[in-house]
Amino acid sequence: MLLPLSLLPALSSSFIANSVTSVPISVTSKPTAAMTATFLANPTFATAAGYICVGPACAPVGDFFDGPISARRKFRPGWAANRRLRRLRPGWAQLLAQTTRATLSNMSPAAITTVGAITNVLLAVFKLVVGSFANSASLIADGWHSFGDLISDVFCWIFHKIGARPPDARQPDGYAKFEVAGTLGIAGFLVASGVAMTVRSGAAALTALRAPALGAAHTFAVADLAALSVAIASVLSKELLFGATHAVGIRCRSPAIVANAYHHRSDALSSLVAVVGIIGAVSGASWVDPLAATLVGVMVAGMGREVAREMLSGDDEVHQSDLVG
Repeated sequence: MLLPLSLLPALSSSFIANSVTSVPISVTSKPTAAMTATFLANPTFATAAGYICVGPACAPVGDFFDGPISARRKFRPGWAANRRLRRLRPGWAQLLAQTTRATLSNMSPAAITTVGAITNVLLAVFKLVVGSFANSASLIADGWHSFGDLISDVFCWIFHKIGARPPDARQPDGYAKFEVAGTLGIAGFLVASGVAMTVRSGAAALTALRAPALGAAHTFAVADLAALSVAIASVLSKELLFGATHAVGIRCRSPAIVANAYHHRSDALSSLVAVVGIIGAVSGASWVDPLAATLVGVMVAGMGREVAREMLSGDDEVHQSDLVG
């Protein structure tokens, strides 16, 4: 028997009402697992009860302020996000530098001084040989500076050994004052090196500025590349030695080791001058090398003055005590 079409809405409403009465539901609460399964199997029940189902999730209609609830997706970063994430991961060079610095920082004062002395000898030889081959005046001068650093390392090692002796009948107050003298000697080396570099480079800078035609640009040769590589290696190695030596000096409360660490940093600055000078010589700007060396000479002399001031005023000891605890 066919029913008139006008009766279909009434019958549908009656069927839905009779079916939903068997499932007690509170529209203000989230459906349970059993209710969700019922709604997914019979979407009509969910609609009649005031719920809506999208995908595997069901929730009251009033909860859908920002649209339907969908299943959680896995985050897949795009190429830009992947590039940023790769930058956050340390590379092999950074890991090698961190490992090397941590290893050197745990050395004894004598060991880190020996490492610094060996490094100075190797750098001095390479700078003089490669600088002569490339005809780089700044790299040759930096090589002689490295030989002067070797003298500083010897002074540092000797005075640290003397200062570490326990008090005896000859020195009831201990031998710490000898280490203070060694620290002042290293500070004197820094000041003398800075003043000499400033005077020599300042005169060369004035000459180059008065006769700019003396410099001529030329193409990058193998010798220039070798000189630039040695200078960059000197900057990196000396800055690494500065961090490690400074950490050892602070840990062992040794002013001489701390002063020697700042000497390593002055060497890194002078090697940086050599880098600028090599690039300036290739580009034809002959005044770049002496002018940069003049500025760094002032910085080196100021660094030596600061080391001497901290040693004489006792600021260095307070600084070490604060860090070591």
